[in-house]
Amino acid sequence: MELPYAPYAAGPEYDETEPDPMIDCVLAKCRRAGWVKEYAFRKGQGYVIQWSAEGEQRSILLQSMIRDKELTCRTKAKHFTRHTLGSHHAPEHHEYEITRMWRSCLQELGMGNEENSLAAMISIVSRCPIGKQPSVRIISPV
Repeated sequence: MELPYAPYAAGPEYDETEPDPMIDCVLAKCRRAGWVKEYAFRKGQGYVIQWSAEGEQRSILLQSMIRDKELTCRTKAKHFTRHTLGSHHAPEHHEYEITRMWRSCLQELGMGNEENSLAAMISIVSRCPIGKQPSVRIISPV
């Protein structure tokens, strides 16, 4: 699949020789949810993703949350997700919109609190280019 834009540079920690099955699985969910128009793995480059407008919008909201809640830490992501999905008490007033947004995004993607898929989703969303054209990005697997 030839995407119409030049990709961004990938991080040095990933040799980009083989696709990652978990990243593929989460990107397929992103595509079904309408967040991603198309994606491809290119040997030697990594993943190239063309985000939809909806996906970029979700990423803007989620990137701020990921940063504020330090969700790149797997333990914090799992704990926050467990609290968000399974909490029997109402969240604090200032946390209500945050937890509602996280829960809504996970539901759109058909995801739960599985640590590896959460880490992959956070990795993908964290690398969505905000306000940059073109909307294509190479990402490194988890």
